[in-house]
Amino acid sequence: MLSLSLLLTTTAGGCVTSEQEELTEELPSTEVVAADDDSAPADPAAFGNTCRDTEIIIENSRYRDDLGQTTILVYSVEYYSSSEGRWYSESLPVTRIDYGLTATIWNQDLAHAENDLLSSWRVHYKILDGSGFYGWSDTVYQEIDTPNQTCLASSDFRMTVN
Repeated sequence: MLSLSLLLTTTAGGCVTSEQEELTEELPSTEVVAADDDSAPADPAAFGNTCRDTEIIIENSRYRDDLGQTTILVYSVEYYSSSEGRWYSESLPVTRIDYGLTATIWNQDLAHAENDLLSSWRVHYKILDGSGFYGWSDTVYQEIDTPNQTCLASSDFRMTVN
């Protein structure tokens, strides 16, 4: 019996302006859901229908009545594939986005999305709650309907958190 072990290292950089601060923090693991196949490999690139080198562009317009202009800390996104009829998760580098600014998260490979129609996104983030740098809320998400866009290599996906 032949045993094969595959180790891949993935790096993804977020574009952070000088007004922003990139945080290094251990992310919770995010599982990529395989289509009814328990033996599917864990690496998204191994699935063969990965939409490669996409840019996820998130604008922060989050305003809270009690805090005013709000800083957010983005962790991950989910995208709804209308073609597949299901949600898929994508971990992102932890990215702090101050109110009124936009962050571009470069070179993301979206598993199961090549040539799929993506119609909605969920941005998972924490909110700076005003009690100092470490005063972050629990993780919340906002579902954002986006124009139906077919995921092709080097696609840009823009969304606004508000």
